[in-house]
Amino acid sequence: MSRCSNVVSSVAQSCMVLLTVLIGCHTTEPVQPQTHSGQVLWTYPAAAFGQPAADDSTVYFGTTAHELIAVQRGSGQRRWRAQTTPYGQRTMFGFNVLLVGNNVIFGDYVVTAFDRGSGSRRWTFDPEQQGLAGHGAGLYLLTSDGQHVFAGSGSGQGYAINASDGSALWVTTLATDGNSSVYDPVVDGETVYFVVRHFTNPITGSVAAVDRLTGAVKWMFAFPTEAPTGSGPLGRVVPYGGIVFVANDDGKIYALDKATGNPTFSIPRRTDVLGLDDVRALLLAGSTLVATSTADFVEGWDASSGTRKWELNTGQGAASNNYLATDGTTVFVTYINGSLAAIDVATGKLDWMKTSSQSPFYNFPLVQDTLILAPSQSALVAIRK
Repeated sequence: MSRCSNVVSSVAQSCMVLLTVLIGCHTTEPVQPQTHSGQVLWTYPAAAFGQPAADDSTVYFGTTAHELIAVQRGSGQRRWRAQTTPYGQRTMFGFNVLLVGNNVIFGDYVVTAFDRGSGSRRWTFDPEQQGLAGHGAGLYLLTSDGQHVFAGSGSGQGYAINASDGSALWVTTLATDGNSSVYDPVVDGETVYFVVRHFTNPITGSVAAVDRLTGAVKWMFAFPTEAPTGSGPLGRVVPYGGIVFVANDDGKIYALDKATGNPTFSIPRRTDVLGLDDVRALLLAGSTLVATSTADFVEGWDASSGTRKWELNTGQGAASNNYLATDGTTVFVTYINGSLAAIDVATGKLDWMKTSSQSPFYNFPLVQDTLILAPSQSALVAIRK
């Protein structure tokens, strides 16, 4: 399998397979609807993609036209617009925007940093152009510890990038078969966790704990193969106390010991899942582990014991992607039909639901203070929380 087809396969396995992205991005003036509590405050007309980022004055988001756009947080009026990477066969869409110092950082096959104030390009991290192992460092979620940006790849590598200038702090190869992707780093103290996915038949994979400053591998846990289901994780791990949670393709959720990577307990696959695999999104809100399922349910589990606290079927189908958002008391879920739901973490009750056939929601929103910033197929939508 070629490197290009590896990238395509990895993205096809990811959460975006269920929705077709509309290309094209028209940057006209934002629409200003009514501002009642819980309603839409403003929209910016562009096919938003990936989780936005925001500070006190500005919201930054990527688009399917391979742009990064900065708009005023209060009104949605555009401040600046910048091109991310050139159009071409290898160009993809980044999954989230990061703010690190004076940089706005976005992944779109490569990782690019822009000046927060002006939108001018500051640096680009492209392993292929910089003589480093691997490719596709901007394909999946990025994360930061405030000084470095951590990225996976479509080629088996994990990267630590200096946020100041885009140089590599370290490159760690976590798979050497030429048929694997490394996903969604999570920083937890002195450790960065990656998930590794091998495109075997069925899918296999592992979790890797890597030293944050050196890139040295502390441990790797390979998921047991239970054919015909897959055994490769897809989606970020969730640290909690002395364990990390990770969801496996077969529908099980594993709690791994942070020190050793050994399983401490597991949450079973739902019995009502149709088909072989059940790719589940995970998120921690307080002491509640929230998990989605292709069986249309969202569940809340006690993170200490693995005991289920509640489950909810909103009637909207399966969640549309591998990522959720929370403010600590409410979890926000996008569904395959384009709906956006707010679910109370303590009770599992539905707080509210927004649907739009003209502009379905997808990816996962940013929740900040009183604002929800939700990507949709034709706009970035600001909602009063």
